[in-house]
Amino acid sequence: EIAEQERQERERREAEEYAAAQQDRREKINMAEEALKAQHEELQEERRQRVADVALVQRRRNEERESDRFFHPTHLPDVRNEADLNSYIYELQVPDSANMVQDAVKQADEMLHICQELSIYREETSRNNISASSSCEEFRRHLFSEILSTFDKICKKLLLRRDEYTNEKHEMQLSQRGGMIRFGLWVNVAKNLRLKAVDYSDLGLGTEIPRPIITNNVSLRLLHLSDDPFHFGDNEQFACTLGGVLVVEILEMERLPKVVKGWHMLEVKDGDDKAKKIEYGPVDPITGIREKVPPMTVRYTLPDDILLFE
Repeated sequence: EIAEQERQERERREAEEYAAAQQDRREKINMAEEALKAQHEELQEERRQRVADVALVQRRRNEERESDRFFHPTHLPDVRNEADLNSYIYELQVPDSANMVQDAVKQADEMLHICQELSIYREETSRNNISASSSCEEFRRHLFSEILSTFDKICKKLLLRRDEYTNEKHEMQLSQRGGMIRFGLWVNVAKNLRLKAVDYSDLGLGTEIPRPIITNNVSLRLLHLSDDPFHFGDNEQFACTLGGVLVVEILEMERLPKVVKGWHMLEVKDGDDKAKKIEYGPVDPITGIREKVPPMTVRYTLPDDILLFE
């Protein structure tokens, strides 16, 4: 009987201890839930404040942009108006004057500025207007295509008229710098085997001339754009282009017009208004394997706001 009483007392104490432990556990859970609830409310308040701050910044930016448009009107389209953008693109023309390189660079500067404005507008509308954001990307794609197409056509004209641009040393090298684009063109007129590099000091660019290029009738074009003309997509991408994009391309030499009794005669075909691009390194027509060629070294002066860690 004494043993039974001890057992019952022990079970009673264990039950009381278990109940106390359960109560303590419930209290801790309630305290943790209260703490999490308070943190959630703080985060929600911070999020609401952040959204309000972003909206305020965007509203002020829009007001500044509207004020700037009012006091400094330009012929450039309003990126929020698709009709304006379509009209601007429709009216674009390839420069065809004595200063066509300067005119082409000036026009490209304008288009790159519009692309920059479209990027800003895309960011502003990415959350609440997916259609407008997608439209911005399409217009950016179209404008970049127009820029590259314009310089393809300009280079075709320059190569057909290379006699006008070749100096007394049998050299042809053109360059033009804009606010957001840099253009350089070197034409292998003389096949000077002693030439090792081409320098564009006014552009902050330069490139070595490997033997496979110097021994062929080709030209070399450099285009540096402040924005990336090859990537389009999500605003949330982790990687982005810094310092712009440098495009180096080899162009096929155009045949000069034939001169017959003072007339310059040239066969013109539909759609044949762009310089033809050549891949670096010939490809074997049977095996499809590209011939190994020496690399082309490019010298590029980084902008002051870009740091390179070695």
